[in-house]
Amino acid sequence: MTYKPFLSALFWNAFNVFLYKIILQTHQVCLFYIITKELFGISGTLFSTMYLLISLTNFGFDYSLFAFHRYYITSQNHFKKIMHQSIVRILIILATAACLLWISQNFTHVPQVAFITQYLTPALTFLLIFIFITESLKKSCELFAQLSFLNKTITLVEITTLFTYISMVWSSYFIRGFIDIYTIFIPMAIASCAELCIVTARLAIFYKTLPKHSATPFPINSKKIFYNQAVNYLNQITKALFSPNFIIIFLAYRLGIVKAGYIKLIIDSIILLYMLLNRAVGISTGALMSQGSDISNTDFPYFKTSFLKITNHYLQFLYGLIIISACAIMPCLIKANCLGTIVTTNILLFAVAGFFEYIIITYEKLFITQGAEQKLAFINLLSLTFIAPALWYSAYLPPACLLLPFILIRLCSSSLIALVAFKTWSLAPSFQIKISTILITMPPSVALLLWHLKT
Repeated sequence: MTYKPFLSALFWNAFNVFLYKIILQTHQVCLFYIITKELFGISGTLFSTMYLLISLTNFGFDYSLFAFHRYYITSQNHFKKIMHQSIVRILIILATAACLLWISQNFTHVPQVAFITQYLTPALTFLLIFIFITESLKKSCELFAQLSFLNKTITLVEITTLFTYISMVWSSYFIRGFIDIYTIFIPMAIASCAELCIVTARLAIFYKTLPKHSATPFPINSKKIFYNQAVNYLNQITKALFSPNFIIIFLAYRLGIVKAGYIKLIIDSIILLYMLLNRAVGISTGALMSQGSDISNTDFPYFKTSFLKITNHYLQFLYGLIIISACAIMPCLIKANCLGTIVTTNILLFAVAGFFEYIIITYEKLFITQGAEQKLAFINLLSLTFIAPALWYSAYLPPACLLLPFILIRLCSSSLIALVAFKTWSLAPSFQIKISTILITMPPSVALLLWHLKT
């Protein structure tokens, strides 16, 4: 393992997410004030539904890349293994798209489906399914490229296509004088398709740089790959059901589309921070660890040092982020006297839920890349058994406390994951906040508090 490509990937992923989400958040705020609150809530819920379905129908394909990526890139002959799997993946995506089309037309009487499908027209349904197909393929291609440390290319492509998408939306607004649901999703379909084509072309170039043949045969058989994907699918489902997308859909169903729109606008800022952690630390760490899969006893001390170094720095960064964010947001909520409102309380609970979701991000990559995905899947399976009761019980909770069951479940599973990692690899990161972290975060925190006192 080497830190140089990891640090480069860390930089480009952090730069990508920060710039991407800042631009996208600015676009969202402008949309919020231009279009009706109902349309904003509808579009946000549709986006969340689509990306949740992309995660739920991935069937462990992306997670398996973390475990086997280093074998695929040893030669062109081995690379073709992933190409064959991709053909199967395309067929599965098309079959899933057909099922979604059938469900959208035949389950309109089911309340859990109708609260979304009531806003769909046939044209919009086909448009969303097209985006679902392109985004599913694009997500897998971009992950493979990032694991190959092509992060700079992915950053440039994503930022360029985002600018293209936003330009098309607002050009249409200035020409027509209004924005409707098609103004939002037609440019999305065009940009998504273009980005998929560009990333695929870049992977084709990467393929040509590989040696034609490897001196050793491909060490992983199809049964092992399938088993790995099946086990990791449990991990993927759990991740999806605790994701911001699922929470937005859940709140839209419980509180209504309009309130969900308000919540989405504000928590997009929180998602910016969590995406920064996921893309910058999560994927980069996964790429680094995948290069050291199946570590030997002689390599283990170095691997252990690497994991602890990354995780300890990551945790301190997370603590500092929480302190500064609290100093920035809490005074605003106190002065506005809205700490008890339904929307505000759910936003705060979402932030807490996100903390427990992302505090174990390096642990999850550790389990997946080191052949311990079964242990992670078992823990996640325990979490899934409590999801259905939590959804049922939430109907009896006050609207301001809807997310409490999710927080408790994720807190327990996060603690169990850390405990199993300690028992398996004797890995014990320092969860204690350091004095240096407090000292570094003190100046911006004090500055924010003083600014709030003066305003």
